[in-house]
Amino acid sequence: MSRTPLTYTWVIHNVKGRGNEWEECSSEFKKKGGGERNVFFTLSAHYEEGNILLYLKWKFSTIGLALISKCNFSILNSEAARQVLFSKQFCGIKYCYSAEKSLSTTFDDLDKYLVNNRLTIQVDVTIQSSDDDEVVFKEPCKVVQDNIRQGLHSLYQDEALADVIIICQGQEFKAHKVVLASQSPVLRKMFEVDMKEKETNIVEMTDIGPEVVSALLAYIYTGEAPNVETLAKDLLMVAHKYEIPRLLTVCQEQLINKLELSNALEIYSSAKLYGADKLQKVCMRFICSNFDALCKTPKWEGLTDHEEKALLLDIVNTIRF
Repeated sequence: MSRTPLTYTWVIHNVKGRGNEWEECSSEFKKKGGGERNVFFTLSAHYEEGNILLYLKWKFSTIGLALISKCNFSILNSEAARQVLFSKQFCGIKYCYSAEKSLSTTFDDLDKYLVNNRLTIQVDVTIQSSDDDEVVFKEPCKVVQDNIRQGLHSLYQDEALADVIIICQGQEFKAHKVVLASQSPVLRKMFEVDMKEKETNIVEMTDIGPEVVSALLAYIYTGEAPNVETLAKDLLMVAHKYEIPRLLTVCQEQLINKLELSNALEIYSSAKLYGADKLQKVCMRFICSNFDALCKTPKWEGLTDHEEKALLLDIVNTIRF
C-alpha cells in the first residue's frame, strides 16, 4: 500500500460583515503542489443570543475507488497556529467521503479564529492505495481540459486562423468567431444574424478599455482572467453584457472579498445593475450590518435623494423579508 498526503486550505473572507445568517460554498480545490481532486466545503453560520454556530461540511470524491484513512480539520488562528477542530477516521474503500462538524462560539471570541476578518480552514487527508492501482488517482478529464485550454491559448497568442477583429480605443485584437460564440450567446448572435459584425468581421467595444478586452479574451480562451482583482468591476459589466455566467461568478467572488465601508454602496449599485444576485445579497447584508457607520461616509453623503430613497427601500424590504 502507498500513502498520499493531501492538504486543502479554504479561506472565507469578511466573516464578521456577513450578517446573522449566511452560507458559503467553496469551488473545486487543488492539492498543494499541483494535481486536483473533487473537494468541496460548505460553511454556514447561525447567530442566536450572542452565540455563533459555525457548521462545516466537507466532501471528497474520486473518479475511482479510494481509501482515506484519516482527516484532520483545523483552523489557522490569528497566531498562525493550527487549532485542530476534529479528526475523522474512515474505514472501507469508497468513491465519496464526507464529514461534518459544528463549532459554537461568541461573536467576540470569534476574533481568535480570524486574521484580518478571514477564517482559514485546513484539512489534511491521507489516501491509501495499492501500488498497482494508480488509475484511482488519475484524472483523464482534467488532462484533456488542460490540453484543450493550452491549445486555445496558443491559437489566440499566435493569431492563427483568426477570422474576426475586436477594436477598442484604436487597438485591434484578433480572435476566432467559433471560440467567442462558444462562450457568449450575445457574440454568437452577432455572427449568426444579419448584423454588421457578421458582414465586416469586426466587433467594436466602445464602453470598456483595452486592458478589459484583453482580460475578457484571456478568460474566453483559457478560463482564467489576468488582473481580475483590479478589473473585477469592469469585467462584471462585460460578463453581464455578453452573458458569460462563469465570469460573472468569478467577478462576484472578487468583489465580495474587497467589500468594505468605502466601496459597499458602489459595489451594491453595480451588483443590481448587472444582475449579480449573490453579490447583491452579500452587499445588502453588509450594508444592513454596518448601517450606522455607512451613513457617516462620504459615499452615503454623496447619494442623490432618489438614490438614497431607493437604497432605504431596499434595506427595508431586506429587513422585512
